[in-house]
Amino acid sequence: MSLSPDVDAPEELPPILARRFEVVARRRAGWLCNSFIVRDSTGGEHLLRILKPEVCSLSARRGRTGAVLQAWRAALALRHPGVATVRDVGAVAHEDVIGAWQLVELIQAPSLRSVIEESVMTTASAADLLVQVVDILDQCSPHGSHLGLSPCNVFIETQPSVRVRLSDYGTLGPLRRDVTTLALSDPERSAWLAPEQLSGRHSGAQTDMWQIGALFRYALTGASPSRAANHERLDKGARTLIRWLMHPDPLSRPDDFQSVRAQLEAVAAGSERDATPQAPTLNLRRPRVVKPEPLPVWLEYAAPMVAAAFVAVAGYFLLTQ
Repeated sequence: MSLSPDVDAPEELPPILARRFEVVARRRAGWLCNSFIVRDSTGGEHLLRILKPEVCSLSARRGRTGAVLQAWRAALALRHPGVATVRDVGAVAHEDVIGAWQLVELIQAPSLRSVIEESVMTTASAADLLVQVVDILDQCSPHGSHLGLSPCNVFIETQPSVRVRLSDYGTLGPLRRDVTTLALSDPERSAWLAPEQLSGRHSGAQTDMWQIGALFRYALTGASPSRAANHERLDKGARTLIRWLMHPDPLSRPDDFQSVRAQLEAVAAGSERDATPQAPTLNLRRPRVVKPEPLPVWLEYAAPMVAAAFVAVAGYFLLTQ
């Protein structure tokens, strides 16, 4: 399957970048960034992502642009075969605000979105694919959560074997407080945000869990989280696992990647047992009620007799006083 990005006429880059790169093509504007395929002085091609001016203005008002740059620079240290390599990061001026740019490895593979637009996956294939995603997130967890998984940044290489690659790692972390505002500009993209992200609450590993569930559902049905899907044709284990991963309450989702991996493997193998150890419920902590042990049979009969004797003796002493 060939990679076919939406290409417009080449556009001029900011001067600080035009001196270093030649624009080969422009990709369709993303949710946060304008993206270009560029060529450097050695002839190598890369993906250049420039934070949109309106995003920079929003983040600048809250003092977050520096945090974006810091997070992108931290991504330079992330070296994992399953994550697109960040090669360079820098600042760029957008009139009266400072923005950020990121030079990323160009992944020559179709995205999950383009794959599913052709055909949905079988339960086993989708589960095997998500096992790879879970492994990548687990191994990269010391660098923080991804927070922005969607079918557009999950790529599937098929040669020499099927391998998953992720991009945009950690991009949304510094913009956590602005996500609600940004979501209004692109409802299609914001459908892939967990409920706690849209409400401006804390997000972390449980957010990744929700997005894993959304990707699993999408791979099986072709439906985004904002659209209805026919779940009846799905295996019971797959349905239960999706409900667990996409639970509205973050604290009621799984809290470690290895347990999710085990459940995905069980679903892929067609295990008869439920995909989750227990039915997903709201995370309400209730006091434990301990039922008393039943009395022995002999004590049940003896207790009333002992009580009656005690009352009789006490009454006798009271009457004789």
